[in-house]
Amino acid sequence: MFKYGFIMAGGQGKRLRPLTSAIPKPLLPVGDKPIIQLIIEHMKDYGIVDIFVSVNYKKEIVKSFLRDGSRYGVNITYIEELSAQERQALSLFFQTISMTRSSSQMAT
Repeated sequence: MFKYGFIMAGGQGKRLRPLTSAIPKPLLPVGDKPIIQLIIEHMKDYGIVDIFVSVNYKKEIVKSFLRDGSRYGVNITYIEELSAQERQALSLFFQTISMTRSSSQMAT
């Protein structure tokens, strides 16, 4: 039995536009409930009550809807993904460190 659940809810849902222009993909309804709610309810049915939700695109809307998860009987912890600009900045940072280390090792 699994103890933790993980839901990736940070994508932009570009293939579902224009539906996802205003509403993030995890909150699109399937029947009468948002898809992420259905996933959480299924996880709870299987005894998974500690759930990590990875968010990025329109994250405030997702977080505002799910809150701490208590209304579903689960505990939700959010993991905020990096934006494309943040990933690029980190990549450049690590490349610079790598080049600096390489050149200092060559000098000795």
